Amino acid sequence: MWNWYCVSLRILSVAGLLGFLLGLPFTDHRQQIQISSYRVIAFFLGALGTTLLSQYQQEFYFTWVVCLYITFEPVIGMLRKRKKDSLSVSQKWGERLMLIVFLAVCVLYFLMCKRLSLVFEWTFLSGFLGAIPFLLIKKKLPDKPLGRLVGVPVITLFAFTGFYGAGVAMLIWGY
Repeated sequence: MWNWYCVSLRILSVAGLLGFLLGLPFTDHRQQIQISSYRVIAFFLGALGTTLLSQYQQEFYFTWVVCLYITFEPVIGMLRKRKKDSLSVSQKWGERLMLIVFLAVCVLYFLMCKRLSLVFEWTFLSGFLGAIPFLLIKKKLPDKPLGRLVGVPVITLFAFTGFYGAGVAMLIWGY
């Protein structure tokens, strides 16, 4: 499981670096482009990583947990105090869509684990509890270059570690 964790961290690191680099040429909406690129790249690397890495290394690597984590990040990111009429209709539907995608990924993840007889990998669905405190801290980071360049990657490391650790803890406790 340690190898799975390390590979998943590498996926998040590569996705973060590529997302950062892809956003550099843009002056307008740079940060949003970087975040979106990071999430899309991480999701696809996480989804494909299990098959590709396992075949290449001749050892089973489970990277689907990255997909769970990466779809959970924006759900926590959209939490805030609600004020009447504070969001436009399109923003409200965007948040609803984000939540629907997250729930769909969780259901598909569980069904695929069940179908493929991955008997304990479903325990990573409990990982969200371990990531929440760190993702809430991440929301509070100052929106300054140093916070984005240093703080976000460090907090993401802690958040994913909490996520992964909670899933492993569920497995150890005997689900």
